[in-house]
Amino acid sequence: MTQERTRILIAGGGYVGMYTALRLQKKLHRGEAEITVIDPQPHMTYQPFLPEAAAGSIEPRHVVVPLRRVLRKCQVLTGRVSDRTALTIGLLTTAVGLGVPALLANLTGLLVAAVLIGLGTAAVTPVAFAALAATSPAERLGQTMGAAEIGRELGDAGGPLVIGALGAAISLATGFLGLGVLVALAGALAGAARIGTHHP
Repeated sequence: MTQERTRILIAGGGYVGMYTALRLQKKLHRGEAEITVIDPQPHMTYQPFLPEAAAGSIEPRHVVVPLRRVLRKCQVLTGRVSDRTALTIGLLTTAVGLGVPALLANLTGLLVAAVLIGLGTAAVTPVAFAALAATSPAERLGQTMGAAEIGRELGDAGGPLVIGALGAAISLATGFLGLGVLVALAGALAGAARIGTHHP
């Protein structure tokens, strides 16, 4: 039986994505892994230099790095992760983060949980707000986004309340797992839901 090569997917060819792929292609031995970078643009733009390029201090070609030229050992795909996928991955990452303190009840567990919850939230928040903004009528946009912000704040307050209630009734580990299950269910629903950020 032949062993499949490890596949690494890097979603985003910005500064962090490009340098992650660059470091991996230098550190990994030939044939050890297949690295794929997916980004809507086939290039990385050094954002801090845009004002200088606009002012004419530097040439625009010095602000853009073609990904395929720099990442010769990586496969570069031009595309984007769907909103549904981003929401699902973000919510499931958050759910795993909530489960970590229940399984690893020490400082390391809390740090790992914080990183996973932060990554999940970073994936979910912009996509969810963009979907709301794109599907709301222009005359109700402020009202919709305000209601969404209130909902987000209630969620920020509700999570600790769920953990506290289950923690007081059963155990703190059960509280974290309970909230993790609720977030995982939301992730499953997001994966099954029809989400669009463009008007038909």
